[in-house]
Amino acid sequence: IIDGKGVEGESASGGVSDPQTLIDVCLARSLLACELKDIYHKLNASGSAHFPLNLFVPMSLALRDPTSHPVIPIRPYQTLMLLDEEADVLASLPDDASPQIRSFVEMANVMKSFLELHVESGISLTQLFRLAAHLVYWQKGKVIDTLTKNNVYVVHPEADLRDNSRHALEFSHKFGLMTLHEALNRISSRLTNIGEHMRGMNSESQLQFIHILIWLLRRNFLVRIHTYIHLIIDRSRKHAGSTRRHSRKSRASVDFRDELQAVSSSPGTSGGWLVDNPNIAGEQQPELLKPDEKAYLEQIANDTPVYQLFKRLCPYFHGKHHVEEIMWRETVSRKAIMSVLANYGDVLVTVQLWKDENSKLRQIKV
Repeated sequence: IIDGKGVEGESASGGVSDPQTLIDVCLARSLLACELKDIYHKLNASGSAHFPLNLFVPMSLALRDPTSHPVIPIRPYQTLMLLDEEADVLASLPDDASPQIRSFVEMANVMKSFLELHVESGISLTQLFRLAAHLVYWQKGKVIDTLTKNNVYVVHPEADLRDNSRHALEFSHKFGLMTLHEALNRISSRLTNIGEHMRGMNSESQLQFIHILIWLLRRNFLVRIHTYIHLIIDRSRKHAGSTRRHSRKSRASVDFRDELQAVSSSPGTSGGWLVDNPNIAGEQQPELLKPDEKAYLEQIANDTPVYQLFKRLCPYFHGKHHVEEIMWRETVSRKAIMSVLANYGDVLVTVQLWKDENSKLRQIKV
């Protein structure tokens, strides 16, 4: 019985013989039934639903566990990538959405890190992280490594590469001069950084290339490759000659000292991030040096800046922290780390890896 009226299709015993009839009648007579149907389909399709209950009370539902957190916390060198165009994300926000959320969506830029957004906007990093986590929970964006010329990408092993897939057709429609497979082949045929891929392109071609990268990243066609460093000590070798080799004050050593001074004095790179950032607690900390590693460092000890940095970074050279993480934790530049690799290449090995959704390392190339 609905609204005091009988339902067609009732059996003699008073039960409804056709469930579909009951559903149709409910949808025809009840606004709540229509809203429940709409909620079900939205949750089934995207895992979230935003709707005005009874055309009045705004409500939002999501299937994701609000108590779950990523294995690796958000970092200042990362950024938020919107999963749709800015205008579409803004239009999808509830009417009572926080003005700060709208402002954050408008300023989001895959080529600007959270630290840069903090400097430009004056919003604290902690608040930026909260806003980003909120948008990630509601599937409006995802946290990625800031898009820079040093990034290296390969095709995600689980990417849908069918010629007639929905994404392939969408790509051809948006970037008509290139197919999805051609774009993926161009990016992953050489394991090199974005800067090398864009070398020789004019400004218009570079902009198009960036748009293609963002499109592919939004749809999980690409995965970022990180470089991890391992300290490998050959116990059978003597390293006495290393002291003489690294003690020479060459021009490179002078340039390296200047680089260290520039990094330590630059704004926004205070070492206090390592102390003040609450995300650091409980994470994978640098490992203590083994006896043979300590002995090696004592054997080659000298007073050059490059050796001092090498000694300082050695706890990170066990393959647990990628280069960008080391740069952030120790507030050193990429150039400084590359100088350490160049000077101590006989005992340092780099490995390129990517991480899956469960933060498990996957090897690409040694």
